[in-house]
Amino acid sequence: MAVLQKGSTGTTYRQLSGMYLIQSGHVSSSQYVDLVFGSSNDNDNYKVFKIFLRDFTVDGYEYRARFLSSAGSPITYGHYGGGNHLGESTSSEYSFVWNNANHIPLSGGHNAASGSGAYPMNLELTVYADITHNNYASNYHFTGMFRGDSNAGYTQGVWGGGTQTGDSDYGIRITTNDESNQRIQYLTYAMYGLGGWTA
Repeated sequence: MAVLQKGSTGTTYRQLSGMYLIQSGHVSSSQYVDLVFGSSNDNDNYKVFKIFLRDFTVDGYEYRARFLSSAGSPITYGHYGGGNHLGESTSSEYSFVWNNANHIPLSGGHNAASGSGAYPMNLELTVYADITHNNYASNYHFTGMFRGDSNAGYTQGVWGGGTQTGDSDYGIRITTNDESNQRIQYLTYAMYGLGGWTA
């Protein structure tokens, strides 16, 4: 993961290959985490972003993500997609869809199990950001695992993907279904930009 040269704000990064760590950190007792990939076109040369969420704990609440149109401004429409999850107590996959939603349901609309922080989600989210062309949708897909409540099938794998049709080139928010309160008990995150794109 080598970096060759980084431009100043408002210019293109001069990264020819590999991945560049753009943002990382850890939070506890938080409402959300905003990951920024399009501010001032700083990251024009990346286009594709890999986001890793580790030990993401939200006892009793849903895991969600929302695209941002600007600093602190989640998009309230235009999240489309579908996915599946398969849990330890189920014999077949369960599908879920979202249509013009205000979020991406990373846990398929199910709540995490309540276990005093003992049951975190671990997930990888890939974003193909609309940075080069105006009015084109950003695409995304994710895969991971979490332990849900009894309705979710307990410990399970979850995967899905879709598109965001709004002005979604600023960033993405990692959150829950109760964004007004500090429901994220614990989360370590890292976002990388994939270099090597010529257009």
